[in-house]
Amino acid sequence: MSEALKCGDRVSYTRTVRKGNQISISARKGMLVSIKGDVAFIRAQNGRLINVNANSVRPASQPNALTESIKAMQEGSQ
Repeated sequence: MSEALKCGDRVSYTRTVRKGNQISISARKGMLVSIKGDVAFIRAQNGRLINVNANSVRPASQPNALTESIKAMQEGSQ
């Protein structure tokens, strides 16, 4: 996570959900509420307060972790 993030910043983050033997990864946006250790608390666009791993939080103006992973896979296959 970037050192420049502070409470109230617009951020993007990745959310991972497991359902049975499937994993769903999505890129989301929200507002950073606080950071405690390795956990970031974000006010999601739907108004809910969620907690995510602080490593997956990026400023909204930068590519999120999911985008970077996909680009790395594309570059590796060429």
